[in-house]
Amino acid sequence: MKTTGMVRKFDSLGRVVVPAEIRHTLGYKDGDLMEILIEGDYVVLRKFQSSCMFCTNDNAEELHEFMGKKICTNCLKKMQNMI
Repeated sequence: MKTTGMVRKFDSLGRVVVPAEIRHTLGYKDGDLMEILIEGDYVVLRKFQSSCMFCTNDNAEELHEFMGKKICTNCLKKMQNMI
């Protein structure tokens, strides 16, 4: 995990501001939904993705996670056929 040297504190409501430089680097925009995860001793923020990254399939039963991205069964099969 890369450190930035930036330190922020929680406000009285438990909020933390993610610096603009980091948001811009990651392509996050105002209004983007974020997932909050716990991985060991770390709190992880990542952009929420509710549908396939290649098409607009948002059927949760058909979505698979691959390298942190969601891919539907149909697109996954198409990828496998390319190999």
